[in-house]
Amino acid sequence: MPPQGSRYTRPSGPQGSNGGKIGLIIGVVLLIGMFAIGGLIGVVALINFEGFSSPFSGGSIAVIEIQGAIMDAELYRDQFDRLDKDDSIRAVVVRIDSPGGAVGTSQEIYYELNRLRAQGIAVVGAMGNTAASGGYYAALGCDEVFAYEGTVTGSIGVLMSLVNVEGLLEKIGADMEAVTSGKFKDVPSISRPLSEEEKTYLKETVDEMYGQFLSAVIDSRSTALKRGYMRAHDIAEQDMQDSEVDAAVADEELREWMKSDVADGRIFTGIAAVETGLIDSIGSFNDAVTRAASLAGLTDYTLKEMKREPTLADIFSGRAESFARNLTSGLTPGLHFQYRCWF
Repeated sequence: MPPQGSRYTRPSGPQGSNGGKIGLIIGVVLLIGMFAIGGLIGVVALINFEGFSSPFSGGSIAVIEIQGAIMDAELYRDQFDRLDKDDSIRAVVVRIDSPGGAVGTSQEIYYELNRLRAQGIAVVGAMGNTAASGGYYAALGCDEVFAYEGTVTGSIGVLMSLVNVEGLLEKIGADMEAVTSGKFKDVPSISRPLSEEEKTYLKETVDEMYGQFLSAVIDSRSTALKRGYMRAHDIAEQDMQDSEVDAAVADEELREWMKSDVADGRIFTGIAAVETGLIDSIGSFNDAVTRAASLAGLTDYTLKEMKREPTLADIFSGRAESFARNLTSGLTPGLHFQYRCWF
């Protein structure tokens, strides 16, 4: 204790006020360091967590799967819904291995892909073993389409399959009758053959759906198909600009060639499809991914699968029913117009 009457002075130096300040600074630095390390660990964890894209990666590429018969639209809506909820998606690769299927569902996929393109998202198709009829219709919604040399594609047309069990019913002594509100309401009936009037009516409907398919093909790939037309007629087109090609082949001339030589239900290999102008390039799924990244300006990206298998929760909620309907649609009596390959 200082002598009475004397003034006490706090010692200066590291033990005084400066020392307290230094200690405070060190503590703050350590605290900031701990937060920085914790934040870095969190970012790494999020990058590896499904559904998150690192802000340093530039974005993600979604993979849409179209496999097997195209029947139940709910299976594809689920994929598009998941894609819409992910703000990191900058491009989409559509992996197609399908002989086609229901007209409406094929068109819905086509419209959904065009919607994404209108939003500035690059969309590239990657065909597998088969991408025919409705599978090809879906591919028309892509900016570019890749296929393997031996991919089976094309089969542009409409198929309506009818079942008639009249002979079987006669053998077992059964009969069927229908009371309808109009003469076409029970068309087609499984218990009797079609009348000529009914055949004409159904053929008109098939032709209308075919016209929709043909128009979608021409609208989506006009210039490429006009180049295919010129190659088929031995007209040099390699050095021509797209505008020159468009002017060289009249739209009606192209449509008639398509109806007679391309869109008559015939199938094409990948190589023949490139030559005709139905698709763009020969290449693999990885080539399609690389091209999608290039179109979207991505140098680093994450692939995200949009398709998921049914879970127990789906089974109880009824989602699994959609998977079952996708397999059984077309086997039940009724009108089944399909953009589908015959095999």
